[in-house]
Amino acid sequence: QDGDISGVPFGGIIPGEGHEMKTISVVLPCAEERQNALETVAHFCHRTPPENLKEIIVVDDGSNPPLKQLFAKDGRRLDEDPQCKVRFLRHEETTGLMAAKLTGGREAQGDVIAFI
Repeated sequence: QDGDISGVPFGGIIPGEGHEMKTISVVLPCAEERQNALETVAHFCHRTPPENLKEIIVVDDGSNPPLKQLFAKDGRRLDEDPQCKVRFLRHEETTGLMAAKLTGGREAQGDVIAFI
């Protein structure tokens, strides 16, 4: 069927298209998200092909305590896992969802940016 890619694995080149998959920066703006932030990072870390995942940017929008501390205490240590490529950016005070997205988007280095 024309345009059907159901049998094509994720990543690499789609036959006949000639376009390589791009790198992606995942931007995760968080304010007091805690466990949700950990699970979201774990999901993208373990389900995105490493060659396509440029970085996961956690924008901590004034969480107390800072999310970086939560990640450091979590036994999975996603913050130190080289496959996860986690970066933390922090606003000392809550500035709102759009400001957090802008902060992460400006720092993103991937070809494609996904705001989660």
